[in-house]
Amino acid sequence: MKVTPIYPNWKKPRLFSASHQCVRLYNKKIGRFSNSAIHDSVETNNSKVFYLKNHIYHNSVRSFRHLIEKERDYIFLQSKNLKNKNKIILFFRIISEFPLAFIKYYIIRRHFTGAITGLLTALILAYFRWKRVIFLFKS
Repeated sequence: MKVTPIYPNWKKPRLFSASHQCVRLYNKKIGRFSNSAIHDSVETNNSKVFYLKNHIYHNSVRSFRHLIEKERDYIFLQSKNLKNKNKIILFFRIISEFPLAFIKYYIIRRHFTGAITGLLTALILAYFRWKRVIFLFKS
């Protein structure tokens, strides 16, 4: 099904909101959730997947505080599961991660169409991408 995220306190998705296809309705004999602590995806074992026509509006974030808590928990889980990286590469990523992640979220993923809410969302997401790299650098 095509899932379209909605900002906190918005009733509809923003203009040109990104969406993604995911499996959410499945027969337990055919599919199951992956063992990943980070990503909640359904493994269908190459079974045929059918998609619903309409979008599902997904309120995955209740507030900016909830988004911050969610991202903080997410980078903690990621840091436990990611392998140690080269410190030199991580150093250069510390310098470049925030601006590049902001461009990715604000322009490429079109959060600029969400006005001030989109700007704050892009800043929070970019900040936590950068914080994840710092966390990896310190470990």
